[in-house]
Amino acid sequence: MLRKISTYIAENNLLKPTDKVLVAVSGGIDSVVLLHALLTLKYECIVVHCNFHLRGEESDRDETFVQQLAEKYNCRFIKTDFDTTKFAEENHLSIEMAARELRYEWFEDVRKKESCQCVAVAHHANDSIETFFLNLIRGTGINGLTGIKPRNNFVVRPMLSCFRNEIENYAQQHQLSSCFDSTNNDVKFKRNSIRHQVIPQLEKLNPSFQETMANNIERLANIQEINLFAISSLFNSFIINDLENTIIDTKKLSKTPVYYQILSEILHKYGFSNDNIKKIFQQIETNSGKKFYSSEFELLINRKEIIIKKKSNEEEKKSFLISEIQDLHYPIQIKFEKKSRENFELKRSKNFANLDAEKIRFPLTLRKWKQGDVFFPFGMNQKKKLSDFFIDQKMSLFEKENIWILTSANDEIIWVIGERIDNRFSITDETKKVLLIQKL
Repeated sequence: MLRKISTYIAENNLLKPTDKVLVAVSGGIDSVVLLHALLTLKYECIVVHCNFHLRGEESDRDETFVQQLAEKYNCRFIKTDFDTTKFAEENHLSIEMAARELRYEWFEDVRKKESCQCVAVAHHANDSIETFFLNLIRGTGINGLTGIKPRNNFVVRPMLSCFRNEIENYAQQHQLSSCFDSTNNDVKFKRNSIRHQVIPQLEKLNPSFQETMANNIERLANIQEINLFAISSLFNSFIINDLENTIIDTKKLSKTPVYYQILSEILHKYGFSNDNIKKIFQQIETNSGKKFYSSEFELLINRKEIIIKKKSNEEEKKSFLISEIQDLHYPIQIKFEKKSRENFELKRSKNFANLDAEKIRFPLTLRKWKQGDVFFPFGMNQKKKLSDFFIDQKMSLFEKENIWILTSANDEIIWVIGERIDNRFSITDETKKVLLIQKL
C-alpha cells in the first residue's frame, strides 16, 4: 500500500519531497495509517488534532492518544478545542457541517503560521464512494458524482486510491493501534447508514462493488473534465466581464443546443443552487428585472442579459460627509479642484463635473440615490425624477444600484456621478470660479 500511496502522490502532484506537511490526526485508524505512511516516506510532519467535545470522555481519550502518538514519532503536536454544539446553534448548521467548518478554518490558520505547504487528511476510496451516494440522494449534477478530489487548495488526500480493507491490513501489518469512534456505528447519520446498510446490500449483488464504483467515479470525473473543457471554450462567446459585473448574453446563448447545461455550469460557479437555476431559466424570457441570490452573488435578469455581481457591502449604503474641498478615496475616488474661470478648460466627459463654485454650499454629501430623488438634468430647466432619468438611459437595476450622487448642504443634487450634473449648478457666462470634480 505504501507504494500505492507514493504513486498516487506523484501522479496527482500532491506533495514534494521537501514539503512540510500538516497531518490531521483524529486518532482513528485512517489518520493513524496516514501519519505512519507519510513518515515512512520521509516527509516532515506536524501532527494537528481537533477536540470537538462531542463524545465526552472519548474526545479527551482521542486527544491524549494522538499527543502520545506524536511524541512517539518525535513530531510536533498542535491541538485545539471547539465548542462545536454552540457554534452549530449560532450559525444554524448541523453538527457535521459545524465540525467541518471549524477544523478546516483552523487547519488553514495553523498551516500559514507553521509555513507548511499543505494539510494532509485521511480520506480514502470508500469515503469517496459514500460521498457519491450522499450527493446522489441530495440531488446533484455530474460534478457531485465525481467523488472526493485529491486536492482542494492546500488540503491533500494521499490515501484516496486506497480502500478501507487495505488500510486495515496496513495497520495490522505494522501493528498500529488506534481509537474507535463509537458514533461511526450510529446509522442516524446518513453517511453511516450508507456505509453499514446500503453498500453491504449492493455488495451482495456485486462482490466487487466498491472497486466497480471507484472505476465508475473515475470515469465520471474524466467525463466532467471533458465537459468543463468544452464549456469553458464557449464561455467567452457568451460572457462579458467588466470591472464589477459578469454579463451573460442569453439571446446568443439560447441558440446553442446545450443552452441549459452551459448556463447551469456558469451559475454553479457563482454558488447558485439547482432550484435557483431552474427558476432563473424559467424567468429569462418573461421577467426582466427579477433578482436572485447566492451566498456571495446577486443575479439580475435584464432583458436579454443576465448580470451577476458581488453582493453589495452594507458600508456602501451609508452617506459620507465632505466638509471642504479635499480628495475622497472611499467608497469611491473623487478629486476636487477649484479654478478661476479664465484659466479653466471645460472637461467634456461623464467622469468630470464642471460646476459654478459660488453656487455650491458645503458640506457636501456623497450617498446612494433613493426613490423620490429629483434633479434638473444639465440642459433642462425642469426637474426630473432620477428613476425616470435612469429609464431614459436604459440602465439595468444593478447599474442603478451602483449610482452615487453628490448633494449640496440643502440636499439638492449637484451631480449624478458619472452620468449628469444638475443644470442649476452648471457654468454660465457669469461664472467666476469653477469647481472641477473628477471621478477617478
